[in-house]
Amino acid sequence: MRIHHYVSRPVFPGYLVYPESYGWYREEPEHREHRLPGQLPYYNLHFVFGGRGELVWKNRRYELAAGQGFLYAPDQEQRYGAVPDEPWDVRWVHFFGEGAAALLGDKGIGEPWVFALGDVSRCLTLADELLRFSETPDSSAEQRLSAKLYELLLATLGASRPKAAGAPPDSRERILAAADAIRSRCDEPWTLPRMADTAKYSVYHFDRMFRGYIGKTPMRFLLESRIVRAKRLLITGRLSVGDIAAATGFSQSSYFIKRFKELEGLTPQQFREQRT
Repeated sequence: MRIHHYVSRPVFPGYLVYPESYGWYREEPEHREHRLPGQLPYYNLHFVFGGRGELVWKNRRYELAAGQGFLYAPDQEQRYGAVPDEPWDVRWVHFFGEGAAALLGDKGIGEPWVFALGDVSRCLTLADELLRFSETPDSSAEQRLSAKLYELLLATLGASRPKAAGAPPDSRERILAAADAIRSRCDEPWTLPRMADTAKYSVYHFDRMFRGYIGKTPMRFLLESRIVRAKRLLITGRLSVGDIAAATGFSQSSYFIKRFKELEGLTPQQFREQRT
């Protein structure tokens, strides 16, 4: 089974991401692709939801099974395909857009980004919802199509495991649970060892995996969580700046003011005056 949807260029040119085509291959043992550099000027994203496939990059061969996928940036050489005796069930989308590079960074540039999904259910749902769109000149359908693709990309980035080998299967859930605890209790005196203990990891492994899943250091995440809570208190209550500093985990109001200004570009008092 091969399903292809080719999409006309949108009437509105400013979408952050927009599909050029998308589809679904299943039970196609002969499915193989080899594109030379410059042949495909779009991002190429594949999700494997069953069966097996493989991707070849230079002298490396990646075996791909359910819960895995890959991304090529535009104009990259590409070589991949189904394993004939157990052909993959794969959804794919070719896309473009000015916001794609900002969202994806260097993923797929120079070499393919091969990833594993900690939770495939959300990406499968979104990929199937994308498949249900049909080509139409309706501008509102264009908006929904772009939004659905953007949601799929965000879900992929959020569910993908870090590249480090040997990450435990439940590592994503443990790191996200730790992040939720840090955010919800950001006023408490967190240290890196305490954060690591929350996830039951050593400090080294916790810091490495937190960066991989959350995209920033644990201490940076704590600081940003405290600043968000401080902003809420500044505009919804009458606490003094010093009291807000104490209520959000800062031991000194001068340090709170300094870090707030670094992140927001103005002091807490200036922020309050502008927003109330």
